[in-house]
Amino acid sequence: MPFYFTNISSAICQALNSAQNSVLICVAWIDFDRYFHVLDALLKRGVKVQVIVTASAKNHSNRFLNTLIAHGMEFKEITMPRVINPVSYTHLRAHETLSDL
Repeated sequence: MPFYFTNISSAICQALNSAQNSVLICVAWIDFDRYFHVLDALLKRGVKVQVIVTASAKNHSNRFLNTLIAHGMEFKEITMPRVINPVSYTHLRAHETLSDL
């Protein structure tokens, strides 16, 4: 599949619409306002839709989320482990520990 950097939403919708059996979406955040209609159409066609996202208010407070779940979408939020930027880590003072961050 080619990579798109302009008009990416259209390319994503086109790829989603071509799904025949299942769709697995794993992203940090998803704009359900933008993709509601295409995801709902997939569910109505019997395509299995699974969405995995990071746990955040942006993901779980969307007005379309409950409708998609009611229509059969599987939705899971995961908490990402805290990662320390190696550049920031080198700037820690000698008496600081990672748990102080």
